[in-house]
Amino acid sequence: MVWSRRRFLETLAAGATLAAARPSARAASGPADRAHGSGINAVHVFAKPFHALDYPATAALIAEAGGTGIDFAVRRGGHIEPARASEDLPRAVAAARAAGLRADTISSDIVAATPEARRLLTAARDAGIRVYRLGHFTYDASIGPWATLQRLKPQLQALAALNAEIGIHGAIQNHSGNGRVGAAGWDLHELVRDHDPRWLGCQFDIRHATAIGATSWGTTFDLLAPWVHSIVLKDFRWLQSPGAQRIENVPLGAGICDLADFARRVNRLPQPVTCSLHLEFEPFEPAPAIVSPQLRAELVAGLRRELDTLTTLPGGSSRAGG
Repeated sequence: MVWSRRRFLETLAAGATLAAARPSARAASGPADRAHGSGINAVHVFAKPFHALDYPATAALIAEAGGTGIDFAVRRGGHIEPARASEDLPRAVAAARAAGLRADTISSDIVAATPEARRLLTAARDAGIRVYRLGHFTYDASIGPWATLQRLKPQLQALAALNAEIGIHGAIQNHSGNGRVGAAGWDLHELVRDHDPRWLGCQFDIRHATAIGATSWGTTFDLLAPWVHSIVLKDFRWLQSPGAQRIENVPLGAGICDLADFARRVNRLPQPVTCSLHLEFEPFEPAPAIVSPQLRAELVAGLRRELDTLTTLPGGSSRAGG
């Protein structure tokens, strides 16, 4: 089976769209439903590689490549500095929409319900953002994994309450890495399982899930499914030698992630889901400090190839992850 880009989006959106017809789903809807309706209607390109460009130039590049949305980094060193979110985020979102792009999600380094977080999230809500990615948490080796999780719970309880008050969903990414909280999936479930999924949940990253879970990531997805309101598309492959291995990030379809099975699982979710496309390979990463006309042409072409890959993804293997 060959997918068109539209078909890929429709497949991702289908299960969530069905939820809109269910009265119980409408009654329990969060800010995402109220703002835009259920389902996925855009792939948001994570703008990290384009920090050297201003907001209109970033939007123009993504639109020229055929993108449908932007995921701005609103964090220290990002496209938008958190301290300036009230002034700069509305301008960034306006630039995206002027280029015909969606701007439903942002990436942040928020990890607690601080006054700064309140100001940023209020500005995001007012700009029409419905989902944000949290910053990352690390295990404290001095107390161990379980005690670290229990210590984080009150912190996240306060943050979930802030999200509910403001009306925005916060998502913790299942980012792989030694010592990274949430990488295994079960630990992320331990943190979110007692929370209303409308306000705190998971940004499920298929690349990181595959790196940790290989052939069992699907079980992790199913465990976290009620809290998955955000996903990440990216791919990788292993580079290995006896006793050693490392990850090489590659374009979609050039790696080992089972993107078709991922799409099928997202398809079964009853809640709306935002989608972010990450570009973690050359010429996008490391993020260029200066974008010359020649490099801009390469970035447009590379992003267009990445988006066009959605037209050639196979229907997936017969193996299931969970």
